[in-house]
Amino acid sequence: MITYMRFTQNPILTTVISAALLLASCEKNIDAISENFPEDGIVRIDASVEESVTKADLPYSGYAGTDLGLFIDYGDGDYYSKDNVRWVNNSGTWTPESQALWKNAKSPVGIYAYAPHISGADDHTSVEFSIPSNQTGGTSSADFLWCSMPGFVPADKLVNQKLNITFSHVLVKLKVNLTFGNQFGDSHSVKDVILNGTSSKIRCDLADSKVYDLDQSSSNDISMCNTSDYVYEAIFFPGKGQKSGARMLTVVMSDSKAYNVSIDSDLELTSGYAYTMNVKVGKDKTEAGSVNVIEWQPEKELGEKDSYIEEYSVWDGESTEPITKGSGSESDPYLIESAAQLAGLAYNINNNDNYVYKGKYFKLMKDIDLASKTWTPIGDKTHFPHLRLDGNGKSIINLKVEESDGYAGLFYWLSGTSSTEKSVVRNLTIRNADVKTGGRDAGALVGFTSFLDIIDCRVDGAVTSAYCAGGIVGSGDPSIINCRADVNVTVNAPASTSLNISVAAGGLIGDISFNNDKDNSITNCTVRGTVTVNSQDLRESVDSHVGGVAGLAFANVSDCTSYADINSTFEKEVHVGGLIGTVGAGGEIKNCSAYGNVHGKKNNFVGGAYGYAVGSHERVHFGGKIESIPDAGTGAVGIFIGHADGVFQTKNCSYSNVDGSLPVIGKDESKGTQDIKMK
Repeated sequence: MITYMRFTQNPILTTVISAALLLASCEKNIDAISENFPEDGIVRIDASVEESVTKADLPYSGYAGTDLGLFIDYGDGDYYSKDNVRWVNNSGTWTPESQALWKNAKSPVGIYAYAPHISGADDHTSVEFSIPSNQTGGTSSADFLWCSMPGFVPADKLVNQKLNITFSHVLVKLKVNLTFGNQFGDSHSVKDVILNGTSSKIRCDLADSKVYDLDQSSSNDISMCNTSDYVYEAIFFPGKGQKSGARMLTVVMSDSKAYNVSIDSDLELTSGYAYTMNVKVGKDKTEAGSVNVIEWQPEKELGEKDSYIEEYSVWDGESTEPITKGSGSESDPYLIESAAQLAGLAYNINNNDNYVYKGKYFKLMKDIDLASKTWTPIGDKTHFPHLRLDGNGKSIINLKVEESDGYAGLFYWLSGTSSTEKSVVRNLTIRNADVKTGGRDAGALVGFTSFLDIIDCRVDGAVTSAYCAGGIVGSGDPSIINCRADVNVTVNAPASTSLNISVAAGGLIGDISFNNDKDNSITNCTVRGTVTVNSQDLRESVDSHVGGVAGLAFANVSDCTSYADINSTFEKEVHVGGLIGTVGAGGEIKNCSAYGNVHGKKNNFVGGAYGYAVGSHERVHFGGKIESIPDAGTGAVGIFIGHADGVFQTKNCSYSNVDGSLPVIGKDESKGTQDIKMK
């Protein structure tokens, strides 16, 4: 008690003791900082992914992705700020491509992370991500993740001197469980389940944790992943297909018949949540049953949704009928309501010298089954259609074309007159196509074209030609936008020819060139299947090209992916590429990937991305495999490109699944700067 009184009344003693206590406190604080903050000041990270909160035993799991992007924001102009640094996962150890340092232990910093890493995303308030339309191989490539930690104080929040990044899911996950009515008997063979009308690209504001539909005018149909018996999944961002009256799901059976699930009210889908939908496919209707939330986040319900089957109008192979509704204007298009009316349109165009439908608008009102009856293409040698067709989300199935002289497809020829007066085909699906010609050009949609926009279309089946063949277009100068082809494309080139044309095969188009206004391109498209060039023995002067997206391309190509297997079977100078066989002068290729197997022969120029190329190439990736060619002969084989020539310049290009015995560039005669790295 006396000690206490002396201590409290003596200011000098009080100051000494207080200072001692303060020093002890500071020492403890320094110890705490030293425990959490690295002595060298180097930023190190661990990454995990937030899972369902219903899994109480495992609130999060390690992020197993290959890379991520990290922003460290101390404010504008601060030396310690870092924008979009790519971190690479090496067996659980995260390594930055450029080292980052903490400013100090106590300065607050904004931490913003996302995955996977996107080159050029240098603003954390505006990170753009393209959602893949083909998720049949799995949904991982569509799972965009983010993490936001503003006001982060390293000394307080580092764990074991590491920055712990816990990602959340940005998009929506849907699981569809299919059951079947008795119309199918014991056989329930499903070819494809498609989630319709989703957003193709999103923009994320990492600072505010907000996500936006970047292009509301664009529509993305997603082929869902088959995870188990009659169970399908996709990751997406809601769009037009999740609105009242829209066709949300399409279930395609092995016979190419499509059963559509429509909704009667808007679906309120929340980012980061997963949903289930139970769909019964029956003779009279498909019934959308209970819809519940699973996994990512709990307790979200959509309620009951009804749906239906749209019956196909089946063609007998002969009947034609006139179109009776509409005036052909943009606001009042001609309405095609039956297979016979579609056949009638072909007849009228092919037998009318005055061509009354020039520049008119059409809308398909019913799914059409051409029943594998031989179809006469719309247009011929003297009649070149110029029209705008809205497929209206409908399908044409079992298209069979056999043309001896070329230009084979639903359309023989389809052209506009200029970049302001184009023909247009949009929102159309062609299934189970079988298109053949012994002549020059074949595509499921059209043999040859000029000034044509092809938008939001899908094709599957087989296309065969003697010279140029593509899944959608044989050759020409179209713009192909937001399309998908799941096709087997084959060119069987003859031993000799008097035609001065190239041999070209591509998953979308055989041969594409710039139109006179250079406003055409291939954008945001996906290809699966096979693309093959065969020949008996072509003469030396004939150029040959085969690729996943296009065989020969003098055009700009962006945001495209090919999973197709590419094949050349003859020993001549053939340009064989997983993405494009030959890229000509003036073309720019950006944000594209190829994942198929590439097979060549002796004397071929073979590359994972290109067989031969000039021009500019940015963020192009090859992740497939190249068949080993023991003797290249007069050709060359490269991991990325067979033959680089002229001004061939690459930026942020990459490859994986490497055959270490192959060079990156088989034959390099280029003048540009190459940036091609193993990823």
